[in-house]
This record gives sequence, C-alpha cells and structure tokens, in this order.
Amino acid sequence: MHLFGLNLSQLLVVLWRGSIEHAQDDNPTTWPFTVLHDNVVWQTHGASIAGAGLYLPVCLESRVPCNPAEKISSGYKAVEYLVYIFGLCPALLYGLLPQNFYYHFCKLVFATRVVHQHHKFKDNLLAAHQAFLEFVHEFEILYYECKLTCLHFVRPCIHALTHIVPEHFCLGSLTELSQWTMEQTIGNLGEEIQLHSDLYANLSQRAIEHARANALYAIAPDLFPVTRKQPSGACDAGDKYVLLGPCKRHEMSTSTSDTFKRFSDLHHWRMKNGDSLSVDRFARLLLPNGQIAQSWWQERKRPAEELALQGTSHFAEVLYFFLVIKDDLQYTLAAVKMFGAADPQMSEESYGTLHVCKYLGRNGVEVIDAKWIMGVVGMVPFKNVCGEANMLRVCSTLQLKK
Repeated sequence: MHLFGLNLSQLLVVLWRGSIEHAQDDNPTTWPFTVLHDNVVWQTHGASIAGAGLYLPVCLESRVPCNPAEKISSGYKAVEYLVYIFGLCPALLYGLLPQNFYYHFCKLVFATRVVHQHHKFKDNLLAAHQAFLEFVHEFEILYYECKLTCLHFVRPCIHALTHIVPEHFCLGSLTELSQWTMEQTIGNLGEEIQLHSDLYANLSQRAIEHARANALYAIAPDLFPVTRKQPSGACDAGDKYVLLGPCKRHEMSTSTSDTFKRFSDLHHWRMKNGDSLSVDRFARLLLPNGQIAQSWWQERKRPAEELALQGTSHFAEVLYFFLVIKDDLQYTLAAVKMFGAADPQMSEESYGTLHVCKYLGRNGVEVIDAKWIMGVVGMVPFKNVCGEANMLRVCSTLQLKK
C-alpha cells in the first residue's frame, strides 16, 4: 500500500516537478526529466487528472484522484496516487517525458499492475520481476547518474522493488497482506466488539472465531454457500451474471436490428417473417467479479462506462442489455458500440501499458453475448502529440471469446 501508493508515487512526482532537494549549483531546469517543473504545464497536467474522473468506472468514483496541482500536499490518498501514477500517467506523460525516461517509467507501471492483480500467473510474475530489476538498475543510470549530490534520489523504496516478486513466491499474493486488508480487518473486528468492560479479551475471541471459520472454509468451501439477495426486478442470467433494472419494452433501431439479424444468422437462428424486434431492455448487468456494468440508456447524464470483452482486447460501450428466448433457451445479449483495435506503436512504446483505441460510434454497433463481458474499464479521451482525438484505456489488458 505505502510502497506504491505513497513512497514511489511521491518520489516520481517531486522528480518530474524538480522540487526534490538539490544542490544550489544544480538547477532542476537542466534535468531532462523535470517535465512538470513549469507551473503552466503543472496546472494543465492537474486539470487533465481531475477531468479524467468523469470517465473512470463507477467502482472508482469515490477514489477518483483530485487535481494534484491543488490538492497533492493536503491529504492526497494512497489510492488516488495509484490511479494517478499507474493508471493515467502512461497517457499524460506520452510525448512529454523523453522517450528513454518514458519507457523506463512504463516498466514500473507494467510490473505494478501485475502484482496488484488478485489472480496472477507465474509467467506474468516473472516478467514483472524482470521489469522491476531493469527499472531499479536504469533508475540509477537515468536519474542518479553517479552524482554524489543526487544520491538521495535513490531512496529505499527503489531497492524494495527487487524483493516484491520473490516475496510473492514465499508468502503468497501481497494483495492479501497489504495495509488495506489489515485496516479493513481491524475495522471489521472493532465493529463486532460487544463487551466493552473487557475490551481486549472480547477482541481476541472474535479474532479466534474468524480464524476458525476461515480455516473451515479453506478446507470445505461448500460449508459456507454464498447466496446473494437479488433486488426487485433482477433476472438471473446464469454463470453469475445478473440483469438489473430498470427494465422497459424497447423497439430496436434500424442499425441495431440489422446487427441482431447478422448475429442471429451467425448462430443459425431462423427469423420468421413478422417476428417482433421489440425486446425487454435492462439498464445494468452484475458481473461475476462484482462489478456492475451500466448502460448508456440509463446513464446518459455522464459519460458511459466501457466494457472489456474476452479474447483479443476488444472494448465497447454498452447501449443496453436484453433477453432473447429461442427454442426454450434464454440468451442474455447486449447492444454495444465497439472501439477499434489498439494502436500497436503506442502499445510498444509504452511497454504494453497504454492502449489507444478509436471510438467507432454508429459504425461500430454490434450485438454480443453479454457473457463475453469480463469487466468494466474507463476510456478517457486522449490526444496524441499530433492532436488527434482518440480514446485511452486506463486498465490492464483483458481478452474476446470467439
């Protein structure tokens, strides 16, 4: 929590701003990496961070980073630093940081995103470890430059990166050992205290009971079946997908109906002449990962959220969800507007951390199986160095089931 959310983030910001302690005869304006030193650039950078909050998923709405040019020295939270540095900076610093510094920074972003995932593969962890090692080695070359007056740039948090992945193999996922988990557990135990006359004995007993329950759950998970109480109007779509209201009868538009006919032909559904193209559309979809995908139909007042689909890194803006019953089987579908493929050059230049996709709009209307949806991501408007407006994906790559 503190390593990435505070120590590293704060170090990078003071380096880019040139506000770190330095020798009197060593002017920060001569450093190639102080790209945020100019106050106008810093104010513009801060406004871009604040503006990006409109496009982040609802699940991050309470943790959207504030404008760092105004709030960074007055209680900027660790989770704000994480979204700011490791979510948005690969786009905001593209074309601003010199290419060698930018690629070096993106190695840190790539590795940090890997170790913060709840489910990791060994190959990904090894790749993250390699990126961490290269980042630490190159940090001394690029920033410290073997100058005694800059030795304090290499703080202990830089060396700590070399231990992150080995500790994963020794202790398990560090996500479960982070301070966030501990603080949440302490808060939950505190809420359960009933006997205030013997506070610590009561707290110890509650902790013991939780440990026993967790041990039983690890041995036999079926002893504790997870049951979700569905809200009124919800429709269970199977495979842990749940359609949520509001629900309303809807007549498909021409473009959507044409797309639906192509989808029907692809799945060998024979449409009879006169078949109605009126459907019951739903506003939201609860995903297996706990996220709720909102639709453009219900969320017109704010920028719509985007979806990550299984397979080949496809992203889409959902218009609405709807049900189709065919041969006594129920299918949960979604009408979406697709994004184009990610720019390969930008992906390569950013160590795979920046994915810029062009929004296809009306030309990209498709009907898909709603169970292809893997997660909700944010697509932040992005302008490259040529000024061309595209869309930026700020989360790690997910993949489309064919």
